[in-house]
Amino acid sequence: MNLSLKKYFIFAVSIIFLAVNLYLMTKDKYFGFIIPAAWLVLWSAIYAYDKLWLFAAFFVPLSVNFETPIGALFVPTEPIIFGLMFIFFLKEALDRNIDNKILRHPISILIYIYLSWMLITTITSTLPLVSIKFMITKLWFISVFYFMGISIFKFQKNIYRFLYLMIISMAIAVVYTIVTHANNGFSKEAAHWVMFPFFKDHTVYGAVLSMFIPIGVAFLFLKNVSKFQKGIIIIINVLFFAGIILSYTRAAWLSLILAVGILILVLLKINFKTVGLTLVSLILIFFMYQDQIIYSLSKNTQDSSENFMENIQSMSNISSDASNLERLNRWNSAIKMYEQKPFIGFGPGTYQFQYGVFQKYAETTIISTNDGSMGNAHSEYLGPLAEQGLFGMLFFIFIVVGFSIFALNLHRKMPKGDMKVIVLASYLGLFTYFTHGILNNYLDTDKASVPFWGFMAIVVSIGLYHQNSGNLKLGFTENKE
Repeated sequence: MNLSLKKYFIFAVSIIFLAVNLYLMTKDKYFGFIIPAAWLVLWSAIYAYDKLWLFAAFFVPLSVNFETPIGALFVPTEPIIFGLMFIFFLKEALDRNIDNKILRHPISILIYIYLSWMLITTITSTLPLVSIKFMITKLWFISVFYFMGISIFKFQKNIYRFLYLMIISMAIAVVYTIVTHANNGFSKEAAHWVMFPFFKDHTVYGAVLSMFIPIGVAFLFLKNVSKFQKGIIIIINVLFFAGIILSYTRAAWLSLILAVGILILVLLKINFKTVGLTLVSLILIFFMYQDQIIYSLSKNTQDSSENFMENIQSMSNISSDASNLERLNRWNSAIKMYEQKPFIGFGPGTYQFQYGVFQKYAETTIISTNDGSMGNAHSEYLGPLAEQGLFGMLFFIFIVVGFSIFALNLHRKMPKGDMKVIVLASYLGLFTYFTHGILNNYLDTDKASVPFWGFMAIVVSIGLYHQNSGNLKLGFTENKE
């Protein structure tokens, strides 16, 4: 098509577009104006998917949840992620776009096993449509931010871009939350909702913010970060620490304390086999003396409050704190569901629709519902146990343990430099969620899933392509390696 014909073609298409939209406006319909944006997204997905990928990552902390006929949808991120998943599978089917080293990596193999069992339990689900939707959601997060992510992170600049864009975006959400909180007198009651509409409540906000704090601190130790950039990072870190304190999220505080413990062990070069044996011993001691421990905890009557130390103390209150008691109710319901269907469970994503009948009246709280319609199992480990049986929980644990072993071994073997710092920071960010996941579960949302699988992709990519690299190559110029 020559230049003059192109001009006439563009002119004709523009006239048709305007005519169609004018007609739709007479019918009070305005959705036609999203067509250019949709075409832009489609063009980017095909010809510049790495830019669209980074665009989606940036908007994750700022995405807004909308209720649709097919359920909750995070906009603008999830429609873009779904499109990227389609492009990912299409490219893989047509030209085998993904490096075999990625596909055969031990962590990737663990993920295949995890997804395969999820597929089996989706087929046997008590609520097939719910489980199919849950499975698709898992697929678009894992395919786009783990598998596609590793490919994108072949270029070191993209590691920097991804982390920098996400912490800036998270900082915007924190500023909004703190300002809204200030307008409500920094009250503990307001802390539960001031992060809305970006986060549904303070628990998911605290969990995600905890994941970014190790990244923000790590940026201060990168060699190729300018003084101006470090100044910005210092401000962001101050915001993050203020945000986490004002979130009143006890599980987030605990996860960060435990991450600091892991950092100390790494810096002191403590043998992690010894740490593992110690943890196993502590778990065995707990089960041996669980009656005495539970009796001691039941004497704690400190409820959560605006006082920091009292809030910490309330974490072990299982006698009067409604939040803690409701969590125990959900866990007990999950265990009872597992006992009824120990092998295949009730189906992925079905817990929130099925747990009501497994509640015992004596275990319900003032925030319980008779029909059990108030969300999930409050555990990334017990949720799969109820929904996918014993193997569902074990396969997720295998990913957590397998990745921990891989990341810590990789960090130990790497030469000093920015890459080594990024590996440790990414692992510590994920570790906060590994521990937070004992008490809550948010991997069905973009807020937690994108950093979760994205950080994992960073570590695997560094292990595959940048293991012997020193300092990170930074910048927002075109990818040239």
